[in-house]
Formats: sequence, C-alpha cells, structure tokens
Amino acid sequence: MSALERRYRRLIGLLPADHRAARGEELLGMLLDLDDGRGRPSFRQASGVLGLAVRLRLARLSGLGSLVVTALLVALATDQVMALTNLLFPPPGVVAMSPSVSHLLHHDLLSLLGFPLAWLGVTVAWVLGARRTALAGYTALVAYQVLSSFLPPVAAVTGPVYQLPVLAAMAVATRWRWPVRRPRGTVLATLPLGVLLWWLIGVWGRHGIVYPALNPAVLWAAASAGVAVALVATRRRRLPARLAWAATGLVAGALVPELLVRAAFGAYGGWMLPVAAVTAAFAWGVSRTRRRLVTD
Repeated sequence: MSALERRYRRLIGLLPADHRAARGEELLGMLLDLDDGRGRPSFRQASGVLGLAVRLRLARLSGLGSLVVTALLVALATDQVMALTNLLFPPPGVVAMSPSVSHLLHHDLLSLLGFPLAWLGVTVAWVLGARRTALAGYTALVAYQVLSSFLPPVAAVTGPVYQLPVLAAMAVATRWRWPVRRPRGTVLATLPLGVLLWWLIGVWGRHGIVYPALNPAVLWAAASAGVAVALVATRRRRLPARLAWAATGLVAGALVPELLVRAAFGAYGGWMLPVAAVTAAFAWGVSRTRRRLVTD
C-alpha cells in the first residue's frame, strides 16, 4: 500500500460506515487516479472528502438539527415579545419607565411593535416551511442589529453575537433541506410556551432568587450517573472506547447540572438556551407521543 493510498484510506474512514462499505473502494480508486504520482492527497481532493463526511454525518442528524434550530428561533422571538410586554405592562416592583421609553410608547408604538413582530414572523415562516423567506428575514434583522449597534447615540440593541451561530445553522438547514418539524401545530404551540418561560425567568430575577452552590454530593451522583449511562450504552464496544466514553460521561455528569442551574438562575437577560431546551423537549415529546398513539 502506497503512502498516498494509506492517507486516503484514513480520510475515507471519516465517512459513515454504510456509505464507506458501499462506495469506499470506488471513491478511493477515483481519488488515486486524480492524484496519481503524488505522495499525499491534494488540498482540493482532501477538502472534498472532508466536506462529504461532514455533510453525510450532519444529514443523519437533520431531524434533530431542525428541532434545535427551531427551538432557538422560538427562544429568540419570544424573548423579544416578552421584552416588549415588560415595557407595555411593567410588573409590580419594577422601576418606572424612563421619559424616553414613555415617549416612544405614546408616539412611536409601531416601531416598538415592529421588531418583536418581525422576529415572530421569521419564526412562524420557518415553522411553516418557508425556509428561504425566514432565512432572508433573519439575515435582515441581524444586519439591522449589527449596524444599529455602531450608530450614535447608544443603540437600544447590541451586536447579536449569540445570534450568528443560529444564522449559520439556518443556512445549513436551508441548503441541505433539513426536514420541517411536524406536527406544525405543536411547534407553533411552543411560542406561547416560550413567552411563559421568559416571564417565569423574569419573576425569578425580580425576586432576587439565586441558585445555591450545588452540593458536591449532587455533582458526584450526577457524574456517577453519567459514567453508568456511558458504560451501558457502549457495552458492546472495546475497552478503550468504553473508557473514553466513561471519561466523557464523568465530565458531562459533573458539568451539565452546574451549567443548567447557572443558565436557569444566573443570567436573566438574553440567555436563550434554557428556554430553547424546554421548547425543544416539549415539541419532541408531544410529537413522539402523538406518533405512538397513532401507531397503537
């Protein structure tokens, strides 16, 4: 086996097993013919194999990826709606509105409504399957936020750093035609659920509730559970793989509870992951239960 063939076999090993078994040798022969006489793969062919491996593996997760992107969009849109609701109907105990905000409410209510309604429109379009329309609207909203953050005086919105990964995920889902989450009614029901979750987070924040330091015994129990789950899930694999997964379970079990508690109670403004996680779990659980009932 030549050095070129050995290196190409390592690259082809990144492909999913079924694709590699069906077309691996054919692909290897074509690559060796294209790079005949070279000692190592050319950049063009190597990047093509890597891109194919990423695309095929992401396609296997297209349903989960579509659910995650949808949940993040719901969290972003409902955050905007809840922020507007707090302006229009200040909750008890909150400091009175500034004169500038009061002036906007009386004279420029349409501009305040426009941004949350635009986010809702983008999210509803995405849920209903109008992917390109939703992607264009989302891009326009992010561009507006980026530009407004540089305009004097200090803008009401800031640069959307956490929104850029969502934009990239939407582009991937649109380009590779990830499936639309169904049933659509269930996914649309996550919009009022998201508003409710943001309201609850705001209530916790207004009352000054903070999370206590997690008991080390709780972290050790979670870490042990992570190791146990990893070992059960990999019981048919070799020892090195089981040890690697056990180490991963140990770290995840120790960190995930801390991160979830910090996310839920430590940051009240703009933190969308807890809301996205709950809405995704709700949509997945309802759709799965519905499929089982229909099957039975």
